[in-house]
Amino acid sequence: MYEGNCWGVPSFKITDEDGSNPYYVWGQDRMWLIKEEINRRIKKGTQSPFMETI
Repeated sequence: MYEGNCWGVPSFKITDEDGSNPYYVWGQDRMWLIKEEINRRIKKGTQSPFMETI
């Protein structure tokens, strides 16, 4: 958690399908950031984003 600068719960990590290009966010009030990052990655068209709760 600390490696991704996640200091609370819930914490989320979004990566590319191969696990590269991680994006970390924490806190339930940050869900809009997760949505924007997923949309950014979809528009970029490289790989489908993969999200996990950490």
